[in-house]
Amino acid sequence: MKWEKPTVRDIKDDFEALVISLRLAVTAPTEEKKNACVTIATALAEKMSADEVEKAKAIVESMKKEVLH
Repeated sequence: MKWEKPTVRDIKDDFEALVISLRLAVTAPTEEKKNACVTIATALAEKMSADEVEKAKAIVESMKKEVLH
């Protein structure tokens, strides 16, 4: 999954919203904004299976590696 800057109308489902909220949490410029993203991610993750959440985390980790290279 190649990272592209999302807009609200681009978000297709809760899984994609989870990936985006996790990505925003790790790149947030302030603690307050990070906490807001974590709150959203937590609410989304509660509705998903553990496998889906782990898959979302793995996608965000791979995005972080892409940025570093």
